[in-house]
Formats: sequence, structure tokens, C-alpha cells
Amino acid sequence: MEKNPIQITIDNWIEDFNNKNIDKLLENYTEEAEIYDPKIKELMPDKKELFVKGKEEIKDYFNTVFLLFPNISVKPVGLWIKQKVGGAEAILEYFIYPDKDKKAYTDAVVKFFLDKENKIKGEFIYYGLGYAEKE
Repeated sequence: MEKNPIQITIDNWIEDFNNKNIDKLLENYTEEAEIYDPKIKELMPDKKELFVKGKEEIKDYFNTVFLLFPNISVKPVGLWIKQKVGGAEAILEYFIYPDKDKKAYTDAVVKFFLDKENKIKGEFIYYGLGYAEKE
């Protein structure tokens, strides 16, 4: 059975993120894409807004994330896709593991807005609770 093209974009995003392959990760985005992240000022204190726009700022954003959390990875939990005229929306729930031991994680949801070529033009991240194994 053939995968939905939106599923392919999201699968590529997950794989590229987990491999820390920024060049491949950027291929999933349009030139003028935006990422909204409520933690952006913690990650990039010089930013005045809670978003980055365009591939150069997105590249800086991911470089910062991977520099601060060199062992970060995400594990998908669920994906919901809604086709729309001229594009689609996809909601991905995932766990963020900041360390390679994977004893702690944060539940997160990201809403992707995709264009008709299934490239990400907007991304809004929402963070849930963090969990850690008790020693």
C-alpha cells in the first residue's frame, strides 16, 4: 500500500530531525516557512519573537537545538492528517527525548501546515508535561 505524500513528508521530517541532518530537514520546508515555538526565547535569547521565518532562520533554529541538545530525538505517537484545498494540515504528537538514555521526555504536539507540494509552510509546537524515570 502506498503512503500518503503528507505522511512521507512527516516521516522524512522525523528521520531528518533524529539524524540531525539539517540540510535534509530544510528540504521539507518552503522558502518562507515559519516555525512558532513558545520556547524560542530560551533557545535563542536574542530573538524578539516566538517564531523563526525563512530557511536561514530555520537553519539557525535547528543548529541551536542540536547544539544545546546533541542527543535529542523524537518518537512519534500519533499523526492526524486533514486535506484542504491547496494543501493540508497534519498534527503530530511525539515524545521529545533530550538525552540518549531516554529516561526523561516531554510530550509535544506540532501542527504542520503544508502547501500543495506537501512542503511545510507553517509549524506550531505545543509542549505538554515532562516525565522522568525515578531512580
